[in-house]
Amino acid sequence: MAKSSAEVFEKLAKAPMGTKIAVFAGVIAVICGAYYFLFFSDLSAERDTIYAQRRKLADDEKKLIQRKKEYSDLVQTKLELEEGLKKNSVKLPASSELPAFFIHLQSQAVAANVKLVKWSREHEVPVETYVKVPVKMEVKGDFYQLNQYFKLLYETPRIITVENLSVGTPKVEGDTLVLTSIFTASTFRQADQPPSPAKEQKEPKKPSAPSPAAPAAPVAAPGAPAAPTTKATATPPAPANPSGAPPSSPSGAPPQPAGKR
Repeated sequence: MAKSSAEVFEKLAKAPMGTKIAVFAGVIAVICGAYYFLFFSDLSAERDTIYAQRRKLADDEKKLIQRKKEYSDLVQTKLELEEGLKKNSVKLPASSELPAFFIHLQSQAVAANVKLVKWSREHEVPVETYVKVPVKMEVKGDFYQLNQYFKLLYETPRIITVENLSVGTPKVEGDTLVLTSIFTASTFRQADQPPSPAKEQKEPKKPSAPSPAAPAAPVAAPGAPAAPTTKATATPPAPANPSGAPPSSPSGAPPQPAGKR
């Protein structure tokens, strides 16, 4: 084996330069091919898989960032809507809340130094999709006090309208010219929602079991006599013994007393 290897190397050493280069290139190609098929192909496939996962993770990250931004926008929109609903519920509550409404009218009258003479609630009037709650009022004060009172009602967060306003003849009370104003202060509430029909679940009625019929009488054969019917006869009671004598035995001899034979 060693001799043959030596001969090969000796022939290769005596071969021309072109042959040496070709042999050397062939050996390198074989080594490179073996390395590629044994190691590099697996590493290349693993590298491609890692690159694909990296691209997928990058795309997922972009999508998550976009979704996070959309979620933040939705949360902000939700907060704005809730704030708007709170303001709308103050302006247009679900119920009339008359006690709070009367307290508000009185407090504003005290703030404007207006005397609240009387008020009376009138019938509610439906207007489109809401209900108007009118309250007829009569207040007294000078011109500036009445003006301040109406200004405070206008600045109220709740919707309040002033209708049928009339101002009476001014009267002098001390050093003040007092005016009497009669008007209708109306607030509004949401219309009542119609009740939803209840879903009644009716169980199907079970059919009642038929009662057993009485057995039919046997039908007599044609030409056969009818079966006799039996009637229950009552036993007549024994006749009473008016004389009180003991009953006689069947043989006709009188009965003997007990203990004697």
